[in-house]
Amino acid sequence: MMKGKNLTLNYSLLQGSYWMSYCALYSFATVYLISKGFNSAVIGMIVAGSNILSSFLQPYVSTIADQTKRLTIRQIILMVVACLALFLMALVFVPSNLLLVGLLFTVANILLQVLQPLINALSFYYIGHGAKIDFGLARGTGSLAFAILSSILGYLLTKFQSWVIPFSSFVCIAIIALLMLSFPAIKKLSQEKSLNEAENQATTSSGSFAYFFKEYPSFCFVLVGSVCLFIYHNMFNSYLIKVVEYLHGNSQNLGTTMSLAAMVEIPTMFLFSKIVKRFDSHKLLIFSSIIFTVKAAVTIFAMNIPMLYATQIFQMGAFALFTPASVYYTNQMMKPQDQFKGQAYLTMSITIGGVVGSLLGGFILEYSNVIVMQIVCAIISLIGTFFVVKFAKAIKA
Repeated sequence: MMKGKNLTLNYSLLQGSYWMSYCALYSFATVYLISKGFNSAVIGMIVAGSNILSSFLQPYVSTIADQTKRLTIRQIILMVVACLALFLMALVFVPSNLLLVGLLFTVANILLQVLQPLINALSFYYIGHGAKIDFGLARGTGSLAFAILSSILGYLLTKFQSWVIPFSSFVCIAIIALLMLSFPAIKKLSQEKSLNEAENQATTSSGSFAYFFKEYPSFCFVLVGSVCLFIYHNMFNSYLIKVVEYLHGNSQNLGTTMSLAAMVEIPTMFLFSKIVKRFDSHKLLIFSSIIFTVKAAVTIFAMNIPMLYATQIFQMGAFALFTPASVYYTNQMMKPQDQFKGQAYLTMSITIGGVVGSLLGGFILEYSNVIVMQIVCAIISLIGTFFVVKFAKAIKA
């Protein structure tokens, strides 16, 4: 046990590096793929397809992390990182061959998405072994790092060609590998925990979703709520430019709106460790789900750009609070042998919400208008709020 060892700095740098890598590869995916000759429709299929595949792979990899006795979560992350680094470097040098680029990008994006629940679970793994980690501060560092790199990459793309996108992601992944080596190497489980795990696995098939639903029915319905909330969140943010244009704004207004959202997120995440000491994680989850819907509803009535700017204040109590609260809640709900898997299912629900939101938003805008999309956003968010409020339960002591 690492009594009192503070790993917050290490873990904050780890979160920062991950979200910078995510920013480069995922947020600038369209820029990179267009430079390689892909059209918008194919890009949408590649991104959505790789996200869907990763959402099904995440629980599988996390089941291995939960059940294997030979590998620690630290070693599994290093293995995923090593594979991801190879594909990212290949994307730096690959010629404009559509099939090859599409395949390399798909695998790289899948590996990047698989890494997310593992990194989230890593904090609680070390906390469980006696270390001190401030998850909220670390996740806030991730958001700040994301915002910084997005600005830097925007500048770099005016000076260099698109290879700088996967190269930037590669550099961040290399930093993750070095940071992982800085974490103390500890045994998979203590002897007592190993015995408990063996007992649990002897009576259940903990690798199956049927087992997971039977063991955590209320949590699974919370995941349904999470899917709905992130359908709204991603639909709105993916097509925010359409909302801005509807209000007679331009790309500069879009950038300002996104920056405001990012800025109000950071204080909540930085202070989350103090907030969660005063309020139970399930109450924070319920509150944030309500604010999601309040924001969705209020945005419908934004009549101009300044009013749209003003609605971004709700991001502080919605996404910024829901993100760390859901990770905490998931960890507290899970038995020790299911903690990695629980984080994977949470990430899976958010990923599925993102895919559905992007596709549904595009469909609505193709056949209707921005106001209809915003109304649909509010309705779906309300459904998500209902599931979270109804099924998020207090953690049993």
